[in-house]
Amino acid sequence: MIRIYSIALDEIDPITLQSRLDPAFLAAWRERHEGMQNPSAARASLAGVWLAAQALPQASLSYSNLGKPILTDADQTDRPVSISHTKTHAFCAVSDPCDGVTALGIDAEPLDRRSFDACKRLAARWFSPAEQADLDRAPSVQRFLEIWTRKEALVKLTGTGLRDLRSTDSQNLPKNLHLASVSLDSSILSIAYESDVGVSWGFSWETF
Repeated sequence: MIRIYSIALDEIDPITLQSRLDPAFLAAWRERHEGMQNPSAARASLAGVWLAAQALPQASLSYSNLGKPILTDADQTDRPVSISHTKTHAFCAVSDPCDGVTALGIDAEPLDRRSFDACKRLAARWFSPAEQADLDRAPSVQRFLEIWTRKEALVKLTGTGLRDLRSTDSQNLPKNLHLASVSLDSSILSIAYESDVGVSWGFSWETF
């Protein structure tokens, strides 16, 4: 089961969140993110990390060289985890160890973010021919956001970041990569996960 956690950003106080985090967990976040110049982005990042701590209270937090979060549980097992946020909500996804999921990526975008004309311009720049054809078959802001967040979820799964967004094709994937999209908290949330065993999956989510 891939578990999704969310929290509304207007309901949190960063100082309170920091006081509730394990000191080592907080130190890892600060080392990676405290220099962020945008206070709203820093608050959203902290909220995502706080959600990860709620998902695995005894885990430790670290980051890859490319900034991908790593949660190591009490058994010293690295657990697939990914964090995303919009202007209004933070999200965290964690996979259970028995799932056979070896990597995970999520991305979220608000459903009311932009006009369809703006979506078409972004699609022309960033979408593969197969993704553009998919959008053309069902032209809407929601379909654009589903494709867009799937692409971003895939680059978060690999940990390579937005530099690979243009070359990432969500329509043509190897058999061990899987995608899904759900509507959650007025957002489109897409999940990319890697599994070689063809797991039967589902989602559960909890809102704080």
